[in-house]
Amino acid sequence: MRIVVFGAGALGSLVGGLLSRNNEVVLVGRKAHMDAVRKNGLSISGLESIVARPAAFDSIDKCRFRPELVIVTVKSYDTSEAGNAIRKRFG
Repeated sequence: MRIVVFGAGALGSLVGGLLSRNNEVVLVGRKAHMDAVRKNGLSISGLESIVARPAAFDSIDKCRFRPELVIVTVKSYDTSEAGNAIRKRFG
């Protein structure tokens, strides 16, 4: 499945990283974090430990596929802006 996680901070990165094991995932988040994910992968540890390597961008416009699912994990006050960006790109 092709999935975009929009707002890939702590929660979005966890969800996207776990989903990337069996899906094509693009994380969209803050530039510094997305740069680090591209450079080092995304380390997830707990009951199991993995280093995920999903695509990671600071703009949804850089996503090169039409997703089957978009997961929005932004702060509640950013939801409207996130929805507008998603609609503009894929609407």
